[in-house]
Amino acid sequence: MKTCQLLVLGCLLAGALALPSTLQDQEGGYEAGKPLAERPEFDGKMSDNTALEFDGMEPHFDGTKRPAPEDRTLAPLGDSDTPSARSGALSCGSHVIAEGSSAVIESPNYPSNYDNYAYCAYSFTTDTGKELQLNCETFELEGDESCEQDWLRVNDIKYCGSSGPSAVGGSRLDIVFFSDKSTATAGYRCTVTLAEPTVVPAGSHLSCGTSRLARGEHTITDGDGDYGDNVDCYYQLYADQAGDQLSVTCSQFDVEYDSMCLSDWLSLNGIRFCSTRRPSDVAAVDRMSIHWHTDRSSVRPGFECTVTVEETPPPSDACACGQVNRASRIVGGEETEANEYPWQAAIFARHYYNTLFCGGAIINSLYVLTTARCTSQVSASDIQVLLRKHLTGQDDNEIRFSVAQIKAHPYYDPDTHHNDFSLLRLATAITFPADNKIAPACMPTASNDFVGADAIVTGFGTTSHRGPKPATLQEANVPIMSYYKCASAYQRRTTRTVTSSMICTGLLGLGGKGWCHGDQGGPLVSLENNRYSLVGVVSWSIGCARPDYPGVYARVTDALSWIWTSAADGEYCRDPAAN
Repeated sequence: MKTCQLLVLGCLLAGALALPSTLQDQEGGYEAGKPLAERPEFDGKMSDNTALEFDGMEPHFDGTKRPAPEDRTLAPLGDSDTPSARSGALSCGSHVIAEGSSAVIESPNYPSNYDNYAYCAYSFTTDTGKELQLNCETFELEGDESCEQDWLRVNDIKYCGSSGPSAVGGSRLDIVFFSDKSTATAGYRCTVTLAEPTVVPAGSHLSCGTSRLARGEHTITDGDGDYGDNVDCYYQLYADQAGDQLSVTCSQFDVEYDSMCLSDWLSLNGIRFCSTRRPSDVAAVDRMSIHWHTDRSSVRPGFECTVTVEETPPPSDACACGQVNRASRIVGGEETEANEYPWQAAIFARHYYNTLFCGGAIINSLYVLTTARCTSQVSASDIQVLLRKHLTGQDDNEIRFSVAQIKAHPYYDPDTHHNDFSLLRLATAITFPADNKIAPACMPTASNDFVGADAIVTGFGTTSHRGPKPATLQEANVPIMSYYKCASAYQRRTTRTVTSSMICTGLLGLGGKGWCHGDQGGPLVSLENNRYSLVGVVSWSIGCARPDYPGVYARVTDALSWIWTSAADGEYCRDPAAN
């Protein structure tokens, strides 16, 4: 049996009335106030007459049995002691730098040009108490003003062109290399070394660059008087004590007005502030990346902000993330056990016949992660979140939560679905029960690309393209494929772009397993360190688990900093892998 789910307000429960045609678009999305008659017709064929269904939202749960957790294929985390044969460069993945050692990373094929559709994530840590530093002896990537084509991202700051990182440091380095489908150049060769840390004492005024901060209050400012034109100042701030929280509050903030914050702005872990909308208690754990940018037009008085470093409240011992409720060792099939995946959320449209139209995943006591596409046409008062739900057609002792706020990713692109993330802040906090029937998924390891891992996608969606809805929550076991295979599959047959913020699953040439109408926004999880991590949220596809088109999800590791910062006021549960 196969399972698909409703598009964003795209389908109703079986037997319900159809939504107004002014809300429907050709992919099941919605554009308010624009009748279908005003839109160009699409005949479902590409230029080569290949018939395509751009419905975008259909999962298939085929009933295949899955192995027990201990028999699953785990996602590779990198070979920290296996250098490449050519030059001793390390592979993608997680690495620990020991005392007296260093590490080299290189772009694929270095010193020849790197490939298109490349994706490689590294994570470097050390237990020496020293600071990690990254310096690039060679750096030549395709360049553009906003570094959206090919880039190397180091702790949330992107580098491209010939301007590579120099003496970028911290207690941890999270590095991602990405290339798109166009120009490829010589790439990079960089070295990670250890250096004695310099800890900035409390009460200091911080300068642009990297600073390792002692507990207490610190100050950042644009300077005296009105700020200048064409400024780009990057702060990389780290807590001296691992696990400490950094928070930013601005006592003065007057920046050029721009409704989109495209002119002058202060960015905290990717969240931009401008005009008089000042940061207040914007928090992150371990580190924060701050970017102060001005263009060459108007100038204003600017900002003065306090950075506070303090001990992070410990996670709750009353609950744990990533634990399933499973009665048998053999899992699979189309129907889940009741409350088997306790992080599953169902999102209901209150004003459209109580329609279940999207899924989501609990990440902490106040937040459910879903897609921006699910929330782009609704307000917080329009929707409710249902937890502990298993049956679709009746009340089964689920718990309803009102939504206080929708926080869509600031760089969500509705045309490409790049950064397709949205956080729902619940009006009341979740009290996690001792029976684990409501619990969050764990956050994934930043450097894990999960390629080759088995994953599980769950949802309440329809069982086939334009098919009926199931009676219960459904699941499918799907393999995670490489970025190269996924991007190439779509590039060969369509004009659709798979971006760096996406991760894909499927069986090319086989199909038959995936998701469908109504599953959008729902969780994709994979077993990591013996607990389930939230790898992705259902975003888009062509058809339902078709042989030539992988299912595409928003990649959670690509938005970790934004998620941690935006959901910092929620309480996280204990991570079993940290014990």
